[in-house]
Amino acid sequence: RQIAERRESMAFEGLLKFQDLIVTNQQIFQSPELGKLNGTLSDQSKKVFDAILKDLKQDSSPSPESVSRLAYVTRRLASMDLSLNKEQQSNEHIDQACNWMRQSLENSNKLGQLTGATEDMLHLKIGELRLLQGSLAMGLGKFQEARPRFDEAIREIQPLIENGNLTTDQLKSAKQSLAEAWSGASMHEVYHGQLSEAIRLQQKALQQIGEDRPTSGEEAQIRMQIHGNMSILLERSGEPIEALKQLKLAASAVEEAFGMIDQNPAGFAEENAIVLPTNELMGLRSRLAHEQVRIMISQQDVQAAISVLEDLYKKENHSIRQNMQNGTTLEFYAKTTSKLQLLLAGAGQEQRANDVAQDSIELAKAISALPTAREPHWLFAIDANHTAGHMYEKLGRKTQSLERYSEAIAGCQEAFKRDFRTASIVSH
Repeated sequence: RQIAERRESMAFEGLLKFQDLIVTNQQIFQSPELGKLNGTLSDQSKKVFDAILKDLKQDSSPSPESVSRLAYVTRRLASMDLSLNKEQQSNEHIDQACNWMRQSLENSNKLGQLTGATEDMLHLKIGELRLLQGSLAMGLGKFQEARPRFDEAIREIQPLIENGNLTTDQLKSAKQSLAEAWSGASMHEVYHGQLSEAIRLQQKALQQIGEDRPTSGEEAQIRMQIHGNMSILLERSGEPIEALKQLKLAASAVEEAFGMIDQNPAGFAEENAIVLPTNELMGLRSRLAHEQVRIMISQQDVQAAISVLEDLYKKENHSIRQNMQNGTTLEFYAKTTSKLQLLLAGAGQEQRANDVAQDSIELAKAISALPTAREPHWLFAIDANHTAGHMYEKLGRKTQSLERYSEAIAGCQEAFKRDFRTASIVSH
């Protein structure tokens, strides 16, 4: 048995390294030039997975470790499939793993060959994989497909928590998964117009995650998702102040994730089997801050909105100065500085509005002067001047406004000379 488990462990390790190669080089493998290789690599990965599963089927009494490894590699493989636009294959891998786990449980009921620990692990991992399947379906807008998966996850996981036989780590994982399942079911309800039921289910999710600080990037992201979902529901029910509280908790969870996740050279962050592009975290930070600002303005609290944007502005400014090549960060920053300048100008804080505008313009000059400057960098430079033009116009500074508009037009002309002609640049 030890030899078999060692062989199994080596096969898992090989497949995980293979997945890392694809996931951390996603843009390369999705390029048209490597389309054929893309398919070949995916097929090879599937063959290795099938071989691992076939080997496990020969074991009538798998260990909890084998079950956990299979669930882990299935999660990774399903996510990799989606990154390669193979949705059907992603679902097939999850179904295959869950079917084997379900069959193992049925065999145990007949023959009694499994330990209690293995049975608990099988139920837990079926629940987690069905949760993943539901989340992937929800992300693709397939709400009808998602709900049965969330319900199955709840049926598998909730009794485990109630029975009290899980280890501390398993219990924590189970509670997180159950919270995600309740949250997913909640969003299905709101999609069908059942707001009261959606809030009830989202409250169950909040109860599961509790108020303790997250201890992993994955846990932080789950908290962000649940608090963010609840904010949507509360605002729809006419409770903007309560919605704002949930947005602040979601934003806090994102900052916790930033503090826990280490970037690798490929620009991805990995934590507990979840691979998150750091751009995604920056996007979440930006979206949550701007949602807070929107509600604050609706409640006539402009100064609070300015404070939120000032904090976001500093963080995004710092990120850009560390990596001026990141076009995604530039896009987030441009949105923030535009909103901040106009709010400052409207609140009579002219000097601060001018400082933010000048800082953005100087940064834009430095970025567009880079030898490697591409379309997003020129668009950022054009936007910086265009936004400043609007801000000075709002302050009644006609001369400065015209200067900024002229610089924006000159930037467009220079971009055209370099054959940068996207709709965004042309529209300026």
